Amino acid sequence: MDNKLRTILGVIFGMLLGLAYALVSQWINNIFMPGIPLYVPPPGRFAIIILVILAGGVLGFLVAWPKEFFVGVIISASVGTLASSFLSLRAVTGGFENMVNASVVLFISFLPRVVLFLPVVILVRWAAETWEKETLYDSYSVKGRVRSLLLLVIVGLLAGVFSLYSANTRRSLANLNELILEGRQASSITNLPQPLQIVDGFLEHSNSSYAFNVVVNPEDIPVSQPGSGYDQNVVGIDVLFTSGFRFGCVYRSPDEPPNCIRY
Repeated sequence: MDNKLRTILGVIFGMLLGLAYALVSQWINNIFMPGIPLYVPPPGRFAIIILVILAGGVLGFLVAWPKEFFVGVIISASVGTLASSFLSLRAVTGGFENMVNASVVLFISFLPRVVLFLPVVILVRWAAETWEKETLYDSYSVKGRVRSLLLLVIVGLLAGVFSLYSANTRRSLANLNELILEGRQASSITNLPQPLQIVDGFLEHSNSSYAFNVVVNPEDIPVSQPGSGYDQNVVGIDVLFTSGFRFGCVYRSPDEPPNCIRY
């Protein structure tokens, strides 16, 4: 069976799935946290959506082009995992040691992450083959085609939901936003909220607009923390001002004052 039609369909369906994922992943946190300024990394939200759509098209091409079903699935899932690993490494801060540690973790978890890609690329291949067979053999079925499209969109939307910050992170962001707004009303260091009193230059440099960036590794923010080590509940937040001023805060719990520092 000629794979040309299947490949074209794979690209289209991969892009459709990428569009559904991108729309949810780029806006879900803003929907759940209205009024909280969240950092959008370069090249910007709309450019990221376009890139995700194109990436979906590439994965769709890779899964649909090979004649053998499982060959396409393995190639596409592996490339998707490699691409996600590269993006994860780009987000790592804190120097060479952190980069090496992240690389080791990504290498060890490579196969489990490939498995996570498998259902998505299998769905794209299945949808492409369904449409291909119906087109070539004149077995047109509106129900079958609509079902495959709906499944693609639903899976893309559900995958995007995983971009939602945890409840602890959302509460920490809301708390820090309140602290900054309160601190802007202060006339002296002693009138600042306690966590901001040790942030050097807050009074002088905090009047410009700002955005919150949730850091991957809270240990990158050089503050001392009570207790032994970090756990999954710890949240690290960078506050980035358009003036160039920057500081970071670490929350062990959103119900406790954060430790903040300019760095």
